[in-house]
Amino acid sequence: MRFLVLTLAATLSLLAQEIEGPQFEVASLKKAEALPIRSQDLTGGPGTSTPTRVTALTFIHQLLQTAFDRTSSEFAKTEKVPNDRYEFAATMREGATKDEYRAMLRNLPIERFHLRYHLETREIKRYEIHVARGGPKMKDTTNGPEPVGGELNPSVVGGYVVFPPGVNSSFYGHGARFSVQRVHTTMEEFARQMEAQWFHSPVVDATGLAGKYDFILHFTATPDAEADSSEPDMATAMRQQLGLMLREVKGPAEVVVIDSIDREATPN
Repeated sequence: MRFLVLTLAATLSLLAQEIEGPQFEVASLKKAEALPIRSQDLTGGPGTSTPTRVTALTFIHQLLQTAFDRTSSEFAKTEKVPNDRYEFAATMREGATKDEYRAMLRNLPIERFHLRYHLETREIKRYEIHVARGGPKMKDTTNGPEPVGGELNPSVVGGYVVFPPGVNSSFYGHGARFSVQRVHTTMEEFARQMEAQWFHSPVVDATGLAGKYDFILHFTATPDAEADSSEPDMATAMRQQLGLMLREVKGPAEVVVIDSIDREATPN
């Protein structure tokens, strides 16, 4: 009987995903059952004002996306991932790099949820941003001053959300109409925003534009009773308003396949 137990323990040890790279100095992960519905993205870490501390009120799948630097479409078998929100707080050594920080985030679910995964190449959908014929129509602010910014106090004009000058916004919707305002923004930054907030699939900046730009984009997501069908969809609006072309393509990409993961985290 003892031999059987030892053999089983050895087998489970072989099946466990190995922890590779650095780990957080201290990490707390607590299920957030009684907290507000709205999540809070990861705040802090390398490159921020609190480089040695990170906090969040988030879902495990969102932590995984940051840890692997992947969009949701670059994961497979995500139905195995628990759908509970967690309060997360952790500290790391001073001077940790962004790559080391991502390794810590990957090691966290391996340790606390016994995550097992593997990588494989699959055909997935992605998007590319190109310069449209006629060139960009955005205001070049490469040599301009950094934006002052301010509180986000949008209003609604003509059915679209309108933001105060100098404010970088997320994608805001009013019915079927959506708006986004960017200030002193690179095309790579805009591609990353579209990737994270809109498509949840990889978005590649293929414009070749190296500068920073100010622009506002208004478009209709799904024409319905609240929006005239003649209003532009995102691709049309980008071409007309920004001088950019959005192209949907398919190709091979490395995907994270979730083999197994516990439904509950081990205690802090």
